[in-house]
Amino acid sequence: MERPTRHLLLRDRRHWLGALAGVAVGRDGELALARVPGPADGKAITVPTPLPAPRVASGLATGPCEALFVADTARHRVLFVDGLCGARAWLGTDGVPGDAPGQFDSPRGLAVTREALLVADSGNARIAFLAMPLLEPAQFLAAGPAPASLAVDSRERLLIVDTGARRLRRRDADGWPDGAFDAAVAASNRLLNPLGVTVAEDDHVVVSDVGADALLVFDADGAFVRELDGPAGWMPGAVAARGTRVYCADASTGTLLAFDLAGACHGPLPGYRGPVTALAIGAAGELFVKPGLDATFHVLAADADFVAAGTVEAGPFDAGEQDDWERAWAEVELPVATRCRIE
Repeated sequence: MERPTRHLLLRDRRHWLGALAGVAVGRDGELALARVPGPADGKAITVPTPLPAPRVASGLATGPCEALFVADTARHRVLFVDGLCGARAWLGTDGVPGDAPGQFDSPRGLAVTREALLVADSGNARIAFLAMPLLEPAQFLAAGPAPASLAVDSRERLLIVDTGARRLRRRDADGWPDGAFDAAVAASNRLLNPLGVTVAEDDHVVVSDVGADALLVFDADGAFVRELDGPAGWMPGAVAARGTRVYCADASTGTLLAFDLAGACHGPLPGYRGPVTALAIGAAGELFVKPGLDATFHVLAADADFVAAGTVEAGPFDAGEQDDWERAWAEVELPVATRCRIE
């Protein structure tokens, strides 16, 4: 008796079976390599460094009207860059640490709210608030022995990584400790030595941990959600997120990796290799990269490059009793210097 021919479609319009990594689904359901930030001129940026690269925290933050703030940790000051006219101004005292209003001692993480620029003034064990729009010293918040990384969520709650206490803490918009969130994070027993923190879609908190070599996702209540898995032996460091896209520096290779908040690793960004102390994402999707503890930074333009490879992994699929699958077929357009493999 002849058996009827069976078939299986991996794609139903825009829906694909299985796990996708390093690819983007187009309007009609077609797949292409995922776009990532890259140098606007197409020339890769390489900052020489011994590997593994050092994992230390500095600061970058984007603000209103295309403003950029850069922590010059080594010289105890913060650089303000006006993105509209290109003007620059310094906050703090060049090369001289201080604890008076408007002065810093080894400033690191930066964050921006509607009302202020927040500076992790690590040498003074505090968070400095500089009121918008004139960036005038407004108040200080005690923040443990060594506040290093900052992030602000959609409700303007402040996330603080204290590398001295090896803890992640959250403050509400009025500055009060969020004990429930802190307790939930501590109860997960996932953080050993956190370094970087950022906020993604739905106020998910993403933390890089240099003790566990892990990139961890917590929900808005502090409950552990998942680990974002990088390549074997990777060493996560500085981190930034916007929506469902997460970028993290890998100190073992000196590369930047792109992740999806749901867990997919899209692979390294081809346009940058070197140390990274801070990352920030601009309003247009550009990625700012800070390689050291001075005020140097690089800009990777939004969607200017592609990841090197992508995969669709699905199955196993059962062909039925005493049956085998006979053929796999795909319709592919291959630009020059690309290839597609079916396994």
